[in-house]
Amino acid sequence: MVNIYEELERLVQEAGPKAAIERLIEELIQRRDYTGYFYALVLAKRLELGLPAVQGRFDSDVPEDLAGPYEEEIREAARQAGRLALTTGDVVSAWSFFRMIQEPGEIAQALEKIEPQEPEQCQQLVQIALYEGAHPRRGFGWVLKYYGICNAITTFTQGFPGTQEDRVDCLKQLVRALYSELRDRLLADIAQREGVAPPATVSVRELIRGREHILFADDFYHIDTSHLSSVVQFAYYLPRCEELHLAVELCEYGQHINPRFQYPGDPPFEQTYYDYHVYFRTLLGENVEAGLEHFRQKAERADVEQVGYYPAAVYVGLLERLGRHREAVEAYSRYLGQCDPQQLGSCPTIYELCQKLGDYRPLVDIAQRRGNLVDYTAGLIQIKLNAR
Repeated sequence: MVNIYEELERLVQEAGPKAAIERLIEELIQRRDYTGYFYALVLAKRLELGLPAVQGRFDSDVPEDLAGPYEEEIREAARQAGRLALTTGDVVSAWSFFRMIQEPGEIAQALEKIEPQEPEQCQQLVQIALYEGAHPRRGFGWVLKYYGICNAITTFTQGFPGTQEDRVDCLKQLVRALYSELRDRLLADIAQREGVAPPATVSVRELIRGREHILFADDFYHIDTSHLSSVVQFAYYLPRCEELHLAVELCEYGQHINPRFQYPGDPPFEQTYYDYHVYFRTLLGENVEAGLEHFRQKAERADVEQVGYYPAAVYVGLLERLGRHREAVEAYSRYLGQCDPQQLGSCPTIYELCQKLGDYRPLVDIAQRRGNLVDYTAGLIQIKLNAR
């Protein structure tokens, strides 16, 4: 029986390089040697372009006029190798090729359709999906499912690759997971105490109502209070959505646990569950004026030297998120006019606020107070341009 090496040597001599490469590719596919398959495709393209079969260093012998076509051929070879690996379900191998050409789309589609079957595979898939950015939302979902809320909180705190939309989606997953865990434990507690479990669809708010003196007696709580505090604080970055309503209920639960376990936050969220409760409800359009006044007073009373500008930044940001741009600009001018914009975190800048308002006069005024000649001039020019 002729071995593959002898066969390839015979083909090179008798049928020519093209036939030998075709047989080589066939053999590599059978062996599931995806790396070899990739380089065999590159070899074929090199010969088509008139380049030497053997290269001393990758790309080192490619003439300038062939560099573009050669690079595209390499990219196409990577796609074919990646797709071949995907046909056998080998996402890990496939990712090495798609990562090379920075095209995660097909891997993301594949990740949507699979579920880890063993711890080692889960670890590999989380690494690809989450930490290497192929599909952060899917990867974070696996962290929640297989490693638990504690690990998910740590992961979210440390940050990960992905867009702002990915981050918000992962935050929504985290809020839903903690809310579901809390509701399940409340249901179990009530069933044990009352002999009958309430319907599984009942909200946390409804489960607590009328049972406060029982559920929280003897300093009892149903979920890790550090998890609760962390998720509530993360929920600050949620848009108006269903998960923000869940965050409101998490705050309501938090306000019932013993004050010893209600960890204080930084101003303006000193009373963590109460202050975030007010913020979330205001953002959702509930008791808006009272909520805005709550945070306006915190901005007004804040000692900048002690707590910085964050209370004012929260107030300005809340006004902006509610679409009250004129008031946001006025509050910015009053409380943040002397502040370095880089110290304001997620608070919208005066440039963004003026753009949304369609009025750059506040920028001009603040720039003059700051002694910023560039912003002053830019604002005046923009006013003139807008007047045309």
